[in-house]
Amino acid sequence: MSVDPEELRRERQLLRERLAKLDREIEEKTPAAPAPEPAPEAAPKGAVPIPAEEILEQYRKAPRDIASQTKLGCLLYVIVALALAFGAIEAIHLIEQAQRHR
Repeated sequence: MSVDPEELRRERQLLRERLAKLDREIEEKTPAAPAPEPAPEAAPKGAVPIPAEEILEQYRKAPRDIASQTKLGCLLYVIVALALAFGAIEAIHLIEQAQRHR
């Protein structure tokens, strides 16, 4: 199906006119944008601003403290896991012995 290029140009022009008309209608029906409100003040009057770095420094820890706490936590988890495993093995062993002596 072959379409004449002149016909395509005419349709394109009609579409452009239709779009221009739609743009005008949108502008007519859109209320004017209100002026932006001024930004609120960052802090209330009389408040003393604290720099962010000061706040972060209160909670900052030395890397070696974090590493030692991590190692201690891992060690505690291993100890608890081993204790639970040995406890479970011992419980199974005691149950078997109790059943043998019946």
